[in-house]
Amino acid sequence: MGLKNNIYSKRLIVKYTEGDYSIQRIIPNYPTSTEDEIHTVIQDDTLTQIAFKYYGEPVLWYHIADVNNIFNPFDLVVGSSLRIPNLEILDYREELK
Repeated sequence: MGLKNNIYSKRLIVKYTEGDYSIQRIIPNYPTSTEDEIHTVIQDDTLTQIAFKYYGEPVLWYHIADVNNIFNPFDLVVGSSLRIPNLEILDYREELK
């Protein structure tokens, strides 16, 4: 299964005055839904594991990171609550084609 889009498919390429380049993602708006779920982080949880649990696809981890303002996916806090967005609203399945 190849991804038609990836986490950088909606992006900006920034050129700095020193000549360096950077790719910056444009984070989409995730509307709140009554079908969103809440996940409480336990020891050794990873975003890929959580994405697999709720979406059946570990590559969709970045949706959970985006909606919860997680900038370091390796720094999950045990006991914290994460909103798991309902991706049906975003029609994310196009990404999996």
